[in-house]
Amino acid sequence: KTNATNQMMKDLTGKPVWSSDSKELGEITRVNLGSNGDIESINVHVGAIFGFGGKIVMIKAAEFSQNNDRIELILSAEDAKALPEIKA
Repeated sequence: KTNATNQMMKDLTGKPVWSSDSKELGEITRVNLGSNGDIESINVHVGAIFGFGGKIVMIKAAEFSQNNDRIELILSAEDAKALPEIKA
């Protein structure tokens, strides 16, 4: 990983994630890179209430975009929360 890639991963980790229907879902817990060094997916902690509970789901790169200081999904809140839990 290059220094720029490491910085980008640090910058995204902890960012708020919003659904296509403008609901705050949670935050990025991890950025997953492909073999070419590009972002392949992000892990997002969704469904937590005051930081407790919830689950970690993986969102593919094609399913989100960065808009200033937040990440916006092309998925609704319901669809994102219905994704299978991954082991972090």
